[in-house]
Amino acid sequence: MTANAAAAQLNEASDKSIVNWLDARRSLLVLFTRLCQMKPRTHNPITFQMLNEFNEILVDYVSAGHFDVFEKIAASSKGKQFDNRVFIKILESTNLALDFCDRYGHSNDYSSLCDDLSALGEQLETRFSYEDRLIALYQESIASA
Repeated sequence: MTANAAAAQLNEASDKSIVNWLDARRSLLVLFTRLCQMKPRTHNPITFQMLNEFNEILVDYVSAGHFDVFEKIAASSKGKQFDNRVFIKILESTNLALDFCDRYGHSNDYSSLCDDLSALGEQLETRFSYEDRLIALYQESIASA
């Protein structure tokens, strides 16, 4: 299921926090793509500004996931068992994302930024897949309520 399809179904359920979270995911992906296309290797004001904006959205996104969306999904489960491995995989990607933000929030050394963006992109892709599974479980819980 794509993020757009999930958002459309969630709009029907009037769950604005998850819809807003998916909107943040789209913004994150747009900035991620722009950063990757730039292939930055050296510090410059444009890259610095875009990287700071990306880091802010990334931290907000992963935080909203852990402190709002995932709690909401777990609460809606009504006794259904969630696979804890899903949360562990999501936590791994959160740690990588926060490490990325720490590294590039305080550094002017962009020599390995492209490689780090690639690694982060792989983790985010996996994370989005797990998040989509959780959203599907949430939608099932709402539909069966």
